[in-house]
Amino acid sequence: MAIVGGRILAVKAEKHKDGALEGLGVNLSIDDVKNEKSRAVIRYTYSVNYSKGLADLSITGELFVEGAEQKEIEEGWKKNKQMPVAITEEIVTSISYTGSAVGTLLAFALNINAPINVQKARLQEPQTSSQSAA
Repeated sequence: MAIVGGRILAVKAEKHKDGALEGLGVNLSIDDVKNEKSRAVIRYTYSVNYSKGLADLSITGELFVEGAEQKEIEEGWKKNKQMPVAITEEIVTSISYTGSAVGTLLAFALNINAPINVQKARLQEPQTSSQSAA
């Protein structure tokens, strides 16, 4: 599996009021997964909500994935809205990096703190009831 590209489809940035930053919430959601031509296309939304209603940022984009796993990615998504853990780690890390980079530019335009918090995603397979009992 390889992430071979991506693009930003939409951005939205709103500053609601002035004030000191006391925290922010970052949300990343996978909106859709589908195969197009020879690659999987993963559509996502990366949003940042600044505490106390200070501001909101939203970035919608797509990642392009090529490799043997692309059919597995789409089938897993259609079946139960999940993808293989190893693939998902790379996708989440890539989206976080892109969201932080674009979010920094949006924050600069609004004169607010940048949403920089990029860490490599580490995911684990969910435990089944038999695994958790052991």
